[in-house]
Order: sequence, then structure tokens, then C-alpha cells
Amino acid sequence: MRSRSGCIAGGSGFSPETLAGESAGSVVIAAVSRRVRDAWGLLSIRELGARFSTCPACGPLFEFLKRRVGTLTCSEYFDDVEPGQWRDGVQCQDFERLTFPDASFDLCTSTKVFEHVPDDVRGFGEIRGVLKPQGRFIFTVPLSDNAATTTRAERIGGELRHLLPPEYHGDSIRGQGRILVYRDYRRDIVDRLRLGGFAGARIVDADDARWWELGRNVIVAET
Repeated sequence: MRSRSGCIAGGSGFSPETLAGESAGSVVIAAVSRRVRDAWGLLSIRELGARFSTCPACGPLFEFLKRRVGTLTCSEYFDDVEPGQWRDGVQCQDFERLTFPDASFDLCTSTKVFEHVPDDVRGFGEIRGVLKPQGRFIFTVPLSDNAATTTRAERIGGELRHLLPPEYHGDSIRGQGRILVYRDYRRDIVDRLRLGGFAGARIVDADDARWWELGRNVIVAET
């Protein structure tokens, strides 16, 4: 079972108070996104995970962006819906097989999703493909300062294999303890993004005062 939930951000006149009720990770994504892409009114943005505007789970972050960017579209992952199909006004997308045309978006984001993607390098490659030249993928995952990412589970030929005791997260669709964690990311995530086809990647550290020291590292990958 996979999760595709998260929030995206960006815009002018921004402060933490502007997004009251959002998670710290979402607020920091907003700040980083704004700093690296200033012309928000011209951008086409895809949030691969956040609930669509018709969904009750849609919060102030989506509304904040909707008023400021050129095009904002969102999607969610549903276990029993084919990618590209819709449920209750929300489009299903799977990071491992996105259905968008190449070079569709200036920016893609997600919040604490990729640790649940079985083949993350393939997923990074899919996102790289739908981004325009000079596009960016700005996102968060649980991240530690150790050197090497630890694989907790893997799928080989459709078979799930646990390498460490299973760990699960939850979301508002599936409930708590239902979403398997495939890996514990470390700072080498930037190398995994390059394997997926990104030209460069960097980690914006949580203690950088520009992002209000909210305790969330943000990863920025560039085409």
C-alpha cells in the first residue's frame, strides 16, 4: 500500500502566519519554493499528493497557492484507481507511472511521500520527465544526517521482501499504521535524484534562518 499525500507552497507576501494550520514541512516548502521561483503568476505547478479543492482535506495551503500561481493542479494516490482516472473530482497518480505529457510543469512538490514509493529512483525519473527545462522538484521526506540511505523493504518481481522490521505511517485516507516505509533517507538522497535524471540536487537545511528554523529539511532537485 502506498501513500501520496502532501502539501505544496509558494507565493509573494508570504509568512508562516499566512498558512496557519499547515504543517511545518509545508510552510518551509512554501518558503523555499518562493525563493527559487519568483514569477509565481506564470508558473504551472503540480502537487503530487495534496487533495484537490473539492476534497474536505484541502487546507489553507492549497487556497493560498490557488490565488497566486498561473496553473495549480493536484492529485492523490488511490489503491484501487488506475493512474490518470478520477474519483470524486480527484485525479489518481502514481509516482512510478505518471500519466502527464513530458515537460508539463515548472514545479512539482510532495510532502513526506517518497519513503513510501517502492522504486524511488524510477519515481524521480517520472517527475523529471514531466518537468520543463529549468523545472524543479521541491519536496520533503524524513531525513537524517547519516551518510547512506537504509532500505527497509523492496519489491522484486511483484514480491514484497522485508529487510528490516516493518515500519508503517498513516494518512487521512488509509488511517494510521497502514502505509509501509520502504527506506530511511539520508543525505545521499541527492545522489538518488541524479540517478533519476536530475541535473542537480541539494538539501536546504532546517536550521537555515531564512526558513524560520521550523525543523524540516527540504530537498530541491533541478532539471
